[in-house]
Amino acid sequence: MIAGGYEAHIIANTILNEMFSKWCEIRPMKLQKLLYYTVGFTLLKYGQSPVREHFYKWTYGPVVPEIYHCFKKYAHRPISVMAVETDGKYYVTTDKEIVNVIKKKVMPYYSEITDWELSDLTHAHDAWKEVPQNSLITNEAILSTFRELKYGE
Repeated sequence: MIAGGYEAHIIANTILNEMFSKWCEIRPMKLQKLLYYTVGFTLLKYGQSPVREHFYKWTYGPVVPEIYHCFKKYAHRPISVMAVETDGKYYVTTDKEIVNVIKKKVMPYYSEITDWELSDLTHAHDAWKEVPQNSLITNEAILSTFRELKYGE
């Protein structure tokens, strides 16, 4: 895994790529939650976040602001295109550890859950509950939550 993580939109694109390959719709809020679970499971398994950016406590759960701004044009509609770089291309990670987390831990359990159900699930996490609105959620808090909820078992 790359030290320091990837830019969040690269991991978001990897999640989108997986969803698109299964012909599944995904809206911005669901993307945020699947990214959150990807970060949590990666922290739990490898001890480091796959993304450089951090989550913040927003009304509907943990949000990476950069991902919000990247996909906000979709609002409540399904995302149809991945995040594009300035060179006009989109990038995904081929990092085997991260791809495995997405394919084996996140997608089988969370891809079929609605955005609103995922929001409710993240609201139960101490990592989200224990910080003030619009505050940073540390990777340590996310890791602690995933350990407490025994997600690694």
